[in-house]
Amino acid sequence: FDHLQRLEAAHRTPNRGGPYPGSPLFALSALRANDRVLLVEKQADAVDALRRAVAQDRRAQVIHGDGWATLRETLAGLSDGEAARTVVHIDPAFNDPDEWRVAGEALIACRQAGVRAALWYPIKSLTRPNALLARLSAARAAATTVEAHVTPLDMKRNALNGSGVALVGVDAEVVFTLAARAAALSEALATHEGRY
Repeated sequence: FDHLQRLEAAHRTPNRGGPYPGSPLFALSALRANDRVLLVEKQADAVDALRRAVAQDRRAQVIHGDGWATLRETLAGLSDGEAARTVVHIDPAFNDPDEWRVAGEALIACRQAGVRAALWYPIKSLTRPNALLARLSAARAAATTVEAHVTPLDMKRNALNGSGVALVGVDAEVVFTLAARAAALSEALATHEGRY
């Protein structure tokens, strides 16, 4: 929460609000001086906003294009040394049900390339997340998921009940840290007190 507030303060106009910093700004805040980030966005208006948001950071490159195709091309061109230093964050819109299948293929490709990857996904029910995990298991792409359920799944509503992240190639310490933070976030964001 403190980190989010610092990022928001840097991007909001006093008394007028402003944009939520989003995952690209969170990623940039975690980079070291010589690290770099490649941000891929399909929607033209989002590309313009993204370019404005990261314009002052020489470590960031924004591409207007298909993130799935860019990921495949990038993974194919990595040396073993580069793969060991690469982290992929996948944050699709999930507007199309086929994105769940494609996201699973992307995680499998990341695992096979030897890169660390994290896929954010929405939770409205467990049907699609469970199908994603089954696909990863069938492909022998070992993955771990951490989920935060902030609204009980038995309360049917047309909105997010929570969020999850599927991780491949990450250290156990990262998983333990995320699990602990997810529990704290779930409690703080619970829509029904004590049910998360």
